[in-house]
Amino acid sequence: MDADMDAARLERCVTGRLARAYPAAAHDLEVRAVPESAAMLRAWARGAFAADPGCRRVVYSVRAGDRNGAGTARDAGFRHVVDVELADAEELELWVAEPAWVTVADGYQVG
Repeated sequence: MDADMDAARLERCVTGRLARAYPAAAHDLEVRAVPESAAMLRAWARGAFAADPGCRRVVYSVRAGDRNGAGTARDAGFRHVVDVELADAEELELWVAEPAWVTVADGYQVG
């Protein structure tokens, strides 16, 4: 990821670099940017959900062992789901945010 990016780039997980890294749904989106803050990452996720109402998951990747990145993701309301290795051997932690309609089961909030 390019630390000089000032805007988020969204990429469909099924056609992007994560396509073979985890079982992505058709509308899953990856945020490809380094956020200045958890509030910015949270805003990007909300924007992604607004832009694609069928999106079940916004994915944010953090290089394995990057505690600052993981803290930003956690503070933005993302949760860690899996560690993956990409084809180029880059190791990432995948963090996700999900809209309420995904996390509600039988009228109860889960997670």
